[in-house]
Amino acid sequence: MTVNCSDLQNPSPPSSPVNQAWYYAWRRDGLDALAPKLAPALREAILAAKRANARRSVRQIVGLLEAAGTVASGTLSRSAVHRLLQRHGLSRSPAHKPEERRSFAAEFAGTLWCDDVTHGPRVPHRGQLRKTYLVSAFDDASRLVAHRTFCLGETALDIEGVLKQALLRRGVHLKLVVDNGAAYRAATLQGICAQLGIQQIFCRPRARESWSGITEPLAPASWTSSTSVTSAVWTISTHGCERGFALPG
Repeated sequence: MTVNCSDLQNPSPPSSPVNQAWYYAWRRDGLDALAPKLAPALREAILAAKRANARRSVRQIVGLLEAAGTVASGTLSRSAVHRLLQRHGLSRSPAHKPEERRSFAAEFAGTLWCDDVTHGPRVPHRGQLRKTYLVSAFDDASRLVAHRTFCLGETALDIEGVLKQALLRRGVHLKLVVDNGAAYRAATLQGICAQLGIQQIFCRPRARESWSGITEPLAPASWTSSTSVTSAVWTISTHGCERGFALPG
């Protein structure tokens, strides 16, 4: 079958009257002419629904108009709604405003402890370099480090071992602020806090700045370079049992 290029550039109009109307509308105004037309009252209702709540999605607007009886169910095209909102500059959701956060500190020592994990240097362990984690428990009011230890992991068992040493050295506190990591959500750690009467407070996801967070001073920037920690001796803890490892230097 031979196709003439001129036929593709100037196709013949279809035989159906309805298709002919679409064809000539397309030739006259382009693809926009084929888009479903919205009645003026319906356009105003869509724009009013979006302006009343800028976070409403197209799906929500369609559902709202259908529930109100403005349009019959299944007759309003979401693409038509989107094009209307886009023409009026309403298709984008408003920029998220950052939530106001204020610094705080516990009034008395022993009231509030924070527990956190910081990435540490790599150290030789059983013939290979292993990544370490500095697990710390510290008092919010006094900034006293109750206990901190380098561990070869950041599991619940590692965290519980550090917390145990901190409790043995400094006594029981009232509250413990932690992040939402799986280790801090472990049933064993929650059980320990419940038995000791410690209220465990979890930060909201992706909102680590919402607590006092004083771990950064505990993690020197030099740890990021393996050469800067040579000739140093680090205490590595394996589930609460401390062992000394010397870095080569």
